[in-house]
Amino acid sequence: MKNKAYKYRIYPTAEQKQLLAQIFGCVRVISNNLLDWRNKEYSLNRNKINYTKSSAHLTELKNQEQFSWLNDVSSVALQQTLRSQDATFSNFFAKRAKYPRVLNIVAIGDDLSQARQLAYQQLKQIEFAGCYYRCDIGV
Repeated sequence: MKNKAYKYRIYPTAEQKQLLAQIFGCVRVISNNLLDWRNKEYSLNRNKINYTKSSAHLTELKNQEQFSWLNDVSSVALQQTLRSQDATFSNFFAKRAKYPRVLNIVAIGDDLSQARQLAYQQLKQIEFAGCYYRCDIGV
């Protein structure tokens, strides 16, 4: 049996573009904030941060008034950011990857794997032009 692949190009509406931009922006802020927090904790206290601690830190951030806008997006994307960064650090310490970098707007927009993970985790069904499409995107 042969495997087939289909390539689709989708054109989101203005509202959908805004939602995706908001999700990517929140992911970028959380990733950068968490990376900075991990660096400070390790340099000051020699504490290694795992997923559980980072999840608690995310909850603290979302409860702060200056980060209350994080509650406007789905928590799935934010939790996936924590898992991704935890895996990145595990790979770094196992010498399989470089040290995690700070994400800027261009990097998050060009990072296809991040977009695939978000699409897979959060947008299993996407509505375009009144029709629902199932996303089966390989990660």
